[in-house]
Amino acid sequence: MYKVSIPIMNSSLTPSNRGEYLEIVRKTKADRVTVSYMTPGDFSTLGDNVAFFKENGFETGVWISETVGHGKPLLNSTEFAGLTDSTPLIDSEGEPNEWTRCPLDPVFLEEQKNKIRRIASCRPDFILLDDDFRLSQHGANRFFCACPRHLERLSAQLGKKIAFEDLKDLFVGKPSKIRSAWLKVMGESLYEAAGEFRAAADEVDEKIPLAICAVYSHLGVDGVDLEKLTAILAGKGKKLLRLHGAPYWACKNGHSPVSVTEVARMFASVVKNKEIETMAEGDVYPRPRYNVPSSLLELFDAAIRFDGNCDGILKYIVDYTANVDFETGYAAHHVMNIEKAKKASELFGKRANCGVSVFTKANYLGGADISPNAHLFRQPYPEAGVLLGSCGIPTVHFPGGGYCTALFGDLADVYDRDIGPGLILDSRAAEKLEKKGIDVGLKAINTQEEKTITFLVNPASSNHAACWNSKAVIADAVLKEGAKPVLNCICDEKEKVFAYRYENARRQRFFVYLIEYAAVDKDSGLYRNYEQQSALYGAVEWIAKKPLPIKMPKNPNLYIMCAKDEGSLSAALINFSPDPVLQPKAALDRKYSRAECVGCEVKLEGASLTLASPLPAYEYALVKLFV
Repeated sequence: MYKVSIPIMNSSLTPSNRGEYLEIVRKTKADRVTVSYMTPGDFSTLGDNVAFFKENGFETGVWISETVGHGKPLLNSTEFAGLTDSTPLIDSEGEPNEWTRCPLDPVFLEEQKNKIRRIASCRPDFILLDDDFRLSQHGANRFFCACPRHLERLSAQLGKKIAFEDLKDLFVGKPSKIRSAWLKVMGESLYEAAGEFRAAADEVDEKIPLAICAVYSHLGVDGVDLEKLTAILAGKGKKLLRLHGAPYWACKNGHSPVSVTEVARMFASVVKNKEIETMAEGDVYPRPRYNVPSSLLELFDAAIRFDGNCDGILKYIVDYTANVDFETGYAAHHVMNIEKAKKASELFGKRANCGVSVFTKANYLGGADISPNAHLFRQPYPEAGVLLGSCGIPTVHFPGGGYCTALFGDLADVYDRDIGPGLILDSRAAEKLEKKGIDVGLKAINTQEEKTITFLVNPASSNHAACWNSKAVIADAVLKEGAKPVLNCICDEKEKVFAYRYENARRQRFFVYLIEYAAVDKDSGLYRNYEQQSALYGAVEWIAKKPLPIKMPKNPNLYIMCAKDEGSLSAALINFSPDPVLQPKAALDRKYSRAECVGCEVKLEGASLTLASPLPAYEYALVKLFV
């Protein structure tokens, strides 16, 4: 069952307006309410607000806004909740972040434990810690925590005194003892704090689970196993986890709606323990709709449902700082889509299972030779998924999918699957595989330099496709005999090979980019480009030796998700673009006899379908085709 959870600010709830909020929750057919407690804040009303929603039949939790601290002020709060006499997080260069507190500090721990005891006394069904319960990801290119307590532990782990200068290249280059020790010490400090929080809740009621909101650093530089951290916090209660990747990123953080969705799907895929109930991050911070439109939230919700790897969504559909009637559009849009979402999900099937498999692995940094160009604070990051999804190619985030696997960057160091018919690679992954003895057509890389790519060029047609925000680390490479350039680029007014195809003696096929995608900006035009799309269509079909399930070219940000079985193909067409899909014709992998649809009507003709009318901007449609 896909559960909808709605957060409501404790400070917004009063005896006179609780009934109005209850009416909103009932209209949205939500399953759960989280009463959001901003700290510092008025605690006196929290118990009554929790009791109100529980008495009206809703599972009700309390969401704590800050523990370690977000590293900066939130719009919804005016001051940091931490005590001024506790230790802030200190980065690996010795700079403190005064909007945080170190979880090894006993003053901090006691403060937080007291808060948890008080909240547990309100008897919520669960207590959710916000995503600030982390160490790093508190500012670009800064690793935390190197406070005296953490450095003392690090020194003990390594058997020698560690200073800031020893941490300079912590996450660059080959695996090292100091990197392994850092990951171990950081992870253990978070486990210990989580255990202290758990013990505080147990003093009141051991059946109340604590839960966490996940972030990138929980899969990388913080050195934790996210499932283990979730289990420690849950104790004897149920395991609950809010994932990462939020619609507001497409308005505020330089992401596209496609990249947000791929991140959310990646996070859902790394949680293997099915005892953990997961919620997607349906956040529209800072609200209202003039900041983040409700369409992005609705499309994100639809994609998460089709993905099928998440148990629900924490859907932010009431305003955090204004009166109950100030912003009603999020709730209204959700209510309008309830029946459509239900029908589409039922028709689609259990989960998206057809497309290119995007390889991801959590906690790989300890065993990787890390590029100096990688954006470590968003690693692992599904660069390959963002590229494929932006070009309208269906993806899956688990082994299989029926086509091939895309493997980018330093993840090649920990790749543990069969190559199968072949791989889609970037230059970093290709170079690593060659060093492992896998022939991918790359003879040598002479130099790698950051360049601005102005055009992608199809050498067959000479079409020049303009690129935007397109700095890239591009390799000056020597290719092996038989490697065929299929896409070029223009940089420094010179034409260079951008991507090539290669089949080795073992009949394994590779499509290789000569840029390092971890160094590409997350909203770069190198993810979205007509010539890029055309080359990828050809590459996937060439490697897999069969047609893609559905192709709808030259519709930017048309995100397609597919599910397939022996008798049918389901295709979700999610239009993340401000343009309608004006050419709603699709090429299919075969002829189908009939179609059932939600949100559209289609005409089948041979191995193609045509929508009866354009797919509007920020809308989705579902087509199920039967053999």
